[in-house]
Amino acid sequence: MPDRILFPLFGLIALAMIGAALIWPQGLGARSPGPFGHLPVQQTEAAKAARAKASQAPPELPMAPVTAGPAAPPPIPDPSPDSAPNSAKVPQ
Repeated sequence: MPDRILFPLFGLIALAMIGAALIWPQGLGARSPGPFGHLPVQQTEAAKAARAKASQAPPELPMAPVTAGPAAPPPIPDPSPDSAPNSAKVPQ
């Protein structure tokens, strides 16, 4: 593309981008100056109240009473080495 067409086209694109930046909605930052800016949606009273409500701790729910589980089985006694039924006796 010839430079006579390309460079003026780039200039028009740059001017369009600057114009869009002047009127584009703002985020959480400050308002745009002059007649272009408006209060961002995130800074309205309703949005501030919703954020404050969401940041509060949830209400504490009452706990259910703890019930006793099944009884544990009795411990298995440790057999002594001479009374073990599976021990092999070595003849002397």
